[in-house]
Amino acid sequence: MLIGPALAVLFLLGSSNTQSSPDPCRCVSLRPTGLRVDCRSRGLTELPPIPPTASELHLQDNRLHSLPPGLLDALLDLRMVNLSGNPWDCGCSILYLRAWLRDHEAAAGRPTCVTPAALRHRAIAELSETDLPSCSRESCVSGWLDIVTILLMAGLIALLFWCLWTVKNSTFTFNVVRRHGDVDKDLSRSFEAKRRKRSLRRRSEEAECTLQWTDDLEKPLFNMEILPQVLEILHKKHNIKIKAT
Repeated sequence: MLIGPALAVLFLLGSSNTQSSPDPCRCVSLRPTGLRVDCRSRGLTELPPIPPTASELHLQDNRLHSLPPGLLDALLDLRMVNLSGNPWDCGCSILYLRAWLRDHEAAAGRPTCVTPAALRHRAIAELSETDLPSCSRESCVSGWLDIVTILLMAGLIALLFWCLWTVKNSTFTFNVVRRHGDVDKDLSRSFEAKRRKRSLRRRSEEAECTLQWTDDLEKPLFNMEILPQVLEILHKKHNIKIKAT
């Protein structure tokens, strides 16, 4: 397959710099598959781009103090890496390499610390939290920040639920008031209709019982033709005698 050599050529072209820069790493295609990236004794203080298909990585005898977090995780085909002979600084920047070595100690060997002096010759993978107290404090600060962030988010969520609850109750109250208003309107209309009926009934009764007075003296108050009959009824039933003049 030509994929390995092609990637190696691209890697060499991308890694070439001026004459004052360290020599570029050398890539060798392995059989049946794989790619060896040889960066030993190049005086490197930082790593050049590593081909993602690298299966062997030789970084010994350089001037590396730490590795960028995630660099080795991106090399999915990596089966062996040599990190010896570098002045590893076992401060907080070594935490990523320590975690990676604990998971891949068989593939990477046992690189050791050079600085600080208290940790010289200590295997990086064996460093404990007590060996890195300043990093533990930073972790505690980070943990407190995470807790504060979580509490703030919880407070915002609670405030959101409270607002929703308040809006819901306000809408319900408005509906109740509106319904009561409609009932009051219906009752008012019913009472008004009944009042009008009573008023009309009272007026009709008053009209039946009220004498119709008039200023026209020539017009009789009632039909004079039935006057004799009225007088006769009053005389027979009530023994009232009325003499007409």
